[in-house]
Amino acid sequence: MTDNGQQFGRYGDHGIDLGRSPVSVALLGALASGPKTTDELIEAAWPGDASSYPSLKNRLHSALRTLRRRGLDGHLVLDRGAYRLDGLDVVPEPPAG
Repeated sequence: MTDNGQQFGRYGDHGIDLGRSPVSVALLGALASGPKTTDELIEAAWPGDASSYPSLKNRLHSALRTLRRRGLDGHLVLDRGAYRLDGLDVVPEPPAG
């Protein structure tokens, strides 16, 4: 997985580009630096959003479901109140060009 959350894949895969999904990129970018609580992920994906907490939490769970369906099932783990990535190495984003 790239350190900015733009792309992830398993060894031998071509990778899945999330560049068109800013919420997914924000979530993976936050998780790339280590475990995050629900509140930390909400702030990463929707900074400053004044929606109700239950609404933001529902959006987060929907976005996490989408990431699992796109290939992170089994890698996106809730452990001791924090979400973390398991079994993925974080690598620097390749240079442009």
